Amino acid sequence: KSGDEKIKAQLSELKNIQQHLSQGRLLKKVNLTALARELVTEMNLLTIKPAIYIANIDDSDLSNNRYAIQVQQFSAQQQEPAVVICGKIQQEISQLDAETQLDFLKEWGIEELSLDQIVRAGYQVLDLITFFTANENEARAWTIPYGTTVHKAAGKIHTDFERGFIKAEVISSEDLLKLGSEKEVKQRGLMAIQGKDYIVEDGDIIFFRSQP
Repeated sequence: KSGDEKIKAQLSELKNIQQHLSQGRLLKKVNLTALARELVTEMNLLTIKPAIYIANIDDSDLSNNRYAIQVQQFSAQQQEPAVVICGKIQQEISQLDAETQLDFLKEWGIEELSLDQIVRAGYQVLDLITFFTANENEARAWTIPYGTTVHKAAGKIHTDFERGFIKAEVISSEDLLKLGSEKEVKQRGLMAIQGKDYIVEDGDIIFFRSQP
């Protein structure tokens, strides 16, 4: 009997889900019950997933393209990001070397490559951020969920860093780019010493201090 009741409850929720979909509603915008959310997750329904809206426009109509504006307006209503690209131009840019790419982007008034825009939008909808580590030999980017503590971020690099965590020296990548060197950032007093409960911010450059 308990099994029958469970099936009845699931069928009832599935009917509600079907009704929402038939009315054109995105399930991620519907206040679903815990059971309904469990069901739609199991079914892997697309309308429960976050989305990025991409408008691919013609190179002859880059400014104030009316279709791009409509996509941006719709995405704003859905509270999800939109990216406007010109696939033809981006394809041409991809075949150039890095230095020529920059000149081409400036000529067309394009701030960044489409792929970079799409990746950034993807991070936004998935609540992901990037922090950096660096030494004399290399710099590396690490992806973590928004709201991660610096203690847990240390474990992303190596479990020993998390286990032996002492402190983190943190500077902003914006400050580093603006001032040009780690030494200058330190001299300006812009390096912060953070404990394990510090919430990592997007673009942080972190120097972990840990014991063996």
